[in-house]
Amino acid sequence: MIAIKSSVVLLVVNFSESMIHILRFLHQQEKTQEVARLSLTTVGDCYNLILYTSPLSLTRQSNDGTFEIIWPEKVSFAIDDRETFNFREGDKLYFNIWYEDPDYREETIEE
Repeated sequence: MIAIKSSVVLLVVNFSESMIHILRFLHQQEKTQEVARLSLTTVGDCYNLILYTSPLSLTRQSNDGTFEIIWPEKVSFAIDDRETFNFREGDKLYFNIWYEDPDYREETIEE
């Protein structure tokens, strides 16, 4: 669940229908609006399926070193096993990468 400008965005996976739903709940109107509906086959599995707000997007980072933007566009590429997605600004994606050499530290990198 993510709050965006007077509404809450929910990620719902319905396994019996094999569907992923992205819903926006508008509190003042007390109604739910479907933002997107995706087939569950769009993702390999639901492990690390994450909804981000800026911009609203559905992502997945698997344990095999792959980062995916699943919605609103479909993009997939390899990342280092020490990288994690941080945020998106326009067309630029920013990741954090951690090091232990010998002290722990993190850096933000642009992909």
